[in-house]
Amino acid sequence: MPASTSARRTADRWLPLRRLSPRGRAPYVLILHDVADVQWFRDFLDGVGRHARFLDVESFMAHWHAGTLQGDELLLTFDDGYRSIIDLVEPECAARGIPYVTFVISDVLTGGLAPWPHRLENVLESAPADEVAALLQVPAGTASQVLWHAKELSIEPLLAGITAAEARFGVDPEPLSSAYLTESDVAHIHHKGIGTIGLHTHRHPTMSLCSRAEQHAEIETNASILERITGTRPRWFAYPNGTPLDYSDTTRELLEELDVAGAFTTNAGPVTASPGRMHLNRIAVNPGDSYTKFVMRTSLPWFSVGMWRQHRARVKSRSPYRSAQ
Repeated sequence: MPASTSARRTADRWLPLRRLSPRGRAPYVLILHDVADVQWFRDFLDGVGRHARFLDVESFMAHWHAGTLQGDELLLTFDDGYRSIIDLVEPECAARGIPYVTFVISDVLTGGLAPWPHRLENVLESAPADEVAALLQVPAGTASQVLWHAKELSIEPLLAGITAAEARFGVDPEPLSSAYLTESDVAHIHHKGIGTIGLHTHRHPTMSLCSRAEQHAEIETNASILERITGTRPRWFAYPNGTPLDYSDTTRELLEELDVAGAFTTNAGPVTASPGRMHLNRIAVNPGDSYTKFVMRTSLPWFSVGMWRQHRARVKSRSPYRSAQ
């Protein structure tokens, strides 16, 4: 028996749990980022597709507004705009008739460097974490902890610190840009694929640390670039990082003023438990996760120790005056 078939049959044993659980019977928005393993992605789509239906974002959200979403209805989303969307996600989803949304960062799309988290991870792979932390002027710790603390920097000093670290340790950020979509890729997805292009800001800042004018510029620049490429202004937004620490009332007000139809967080839970259209829940799927794990995560309360530790570290290092007004 093929391993993928065996894995699906093993996962099916957990389906009664999902059907009995109120959480398991709820609809979800799934969030992924980069996808490198095509076989894992195929197995995941096929496993989920046996017991659930993927809707396009317009239909999914229309049902959400009407209160008619069914427990077997899902929305598939991807953040940041990695090249794997065009190379792997698009053909595999098209072959199965599965719609999806990709939330795209526009700076790298139009010739800028890769988004700052990728650049910082790249530096931390070859440089001592404490020395990188000193250049960024954040608390020292492990590589992961430096990344967490970096989210508490405003975008300009953050980018300046990463640039200084790249120069100090001889790390070239240019090759990283090839891991992201191009303008022609975005145009293809919009015009010929079954994917929907969404907003994810221009440079991926922590929006709650930006002024109102800075937040407006990040959203509007992102929207204008994507509208120029596709001919259609995107209607859906995903908050960078996406936790309650990362956006503010100002962010939500600006999105409404700019006619954004809905905004997605990384707050884990059924979408029907979301407090509003600008606070839409999603649940993370990590490449390599088994279908069994997916069934259990959507059936039982799920607590991430890593996310809890990250939240505590960020709260501890954030000063009240640093949040946007």
